[in-house]
Amino acid sequence: MLRFASSVASHIGLKRKVQEDAVLERAAIGLWAVVDGMGGHARGDMASRRIVESLASLRPPSTSSSFLVSVQASLGTVHDELNAEPRFSIDSSPAGATCVVLMAWRDHFTCLWAGDSRLYHGRDGHLRQVTRDHSRLQELIDAGELHESEAEGHPEAHMVTRAIGAGTLFEPEVTRGSLRRGDRLLLCSDGVTRVLGDSRLDEIAATAAPEAAAAQIIDEVLAGGAPDNASAVVVTVL
Repeated sequence: MLRFASSVASHIGLKRKVQEDAVLERAAIGLWAVVDGMGGHARGDMASRRIVESLASLRPPSTSSSFLVSVQASLGTVHDELNAEPRFSIDSSPAGATCVVLMAWRDHFTCLWAGDSRLYHGRDGHLRQVTRDHSRLQELIDAGELHESEAEGHPEAHMVTRAIGAGTLFEPEVTRGSLRRGDRLLLCSDGVTRVLGDSRLDEIAATAAPEAAAAQIIDEVLAGGAPDNASAVVVTVL
């Protein structure tokens, strides 16, 4: 039976006044999440905390399928709350957040996400991006209208196309993969990926001690200027 150990680190960054990221770590049941409250929307910090609170209240799963169903139901309920309840809005602008949720069950994982918070899967020293950003930039890249090298500083760099709340439809994406001993998985907010490229994240995930990997990622984000909130969760499969 596979077991899991995880390390977590989060920082407000060097230019933000509010921490809108929130992180969930429940290694005992195989559940982790990184949630990024959306800047420019009302009370993004409240949105991210509410999502994590809801996921933190879930009972241990009995099957892989029930695990996903319970996470989807939890996020769907919060999505409706954020869009409908006045306490989450300012001037009729609903709060919202991007999120990535990892569920590990025996020898496989399920990932659910909405927005540009990411999951990477590391195996044999190589880190692979599992999620695909739900963003205007990604749409332009997919359409061949923009090269990845042109994304830095693009005027639509912060525009996401899916989220929890924010007046959007509830349409998170789901993917699955296998697990084996020695694998590492990285969940992170875009405050990490806008400072550290995939190659550097690959190096850290492959070489850092399990208990220190997340902290090393955030330390390097801070050294790189940390213009946004930044959060990382590194899960090691034992």
